[in-house]
Amino acid sequence: MRVALVLSFFLPSLVYAEDKVVIMPVWGPTAPPQDPTFLRATKELAEVIHQAAGREVQVYSRERRAAVCADNGHQCPSEVAAMLDVHQVIELSFDDKLEQLWVQVWGRPRGLLREAKVPCTWEEGRPRCALDQVAAVVSGEVLPALDAAQVEQALDALKPQLDACQTQRSAKKKAQHEVDVTLRFRVTPNGRVREVRVDPRELQTLPAWACVARVVEALRVPPFRGDQPLPFSRVLGRAKVTRPPH
Repeated sequence: MRVALVLSFFLPSLVYAEDKVVIMPVWGPTAPPQDPTFLRATKELAEVIHQAAGREVQVYSRERRAAVCADNGHQCPSEVAAMLDVHQVIELSFDDKLEQLWVQVWGRPRGLLREAKVPCTWEEGRPRCALDQVAAVVSGEVLPALDAAQVEQALDALKPQLDACQTQRSAKKKAQHEVDVTLRFRVTPNGRVREVRVDPRELQTLPAWACVARVVEALRVPPFRGDQPLPFSRVLGRAKVTRPPH
């Protein structure tokens, strides 16, 4: 296991890039004397990540990390996995005191899949982090499966804002038909919402229902285990639409 991992620092990939997990070298505002470039920390963490990821792992150079992850001086952009055309990107960053390691898992095309701050302690002049927790973040085992009830509760909590949207209803027009209004969206593993829409689509441009979509885009649930967004829908009531005569 160790030999295969060390070679991955230097040899080109023998599998398709989209099957690969890329590890960005550890970043920190200050480095300890015993590990001035964080190379030892990066290798130690890479071995754990290699086992937890279940895929080929490649560690990028510090120079390539600096070129790709330049947001705020050191942070990877949310679309980093898509930019590099790989399965996932693991970003590792220390806090100012080297007491916590921020582990972020970026996927494509969704961006941030999961993240956690792992505790670290000082040993032999450098920080040593809880490797089992790092592995749990990478594999997703640290997270529970999505509880559909949490999504329903989050929607219920938005009811006052959704009701307020209805004050923006347009004036009535002729030839209207009453239809069920269905809210559809996807919940990503990082607990955020994407692809919000209201059906039927005739309603999507109306102020009241466009307002509903904006409100639901702010819905949040706890991060959950998995790599794929999950679909949800709810019938919000009935509304009138204008349709051309048949």
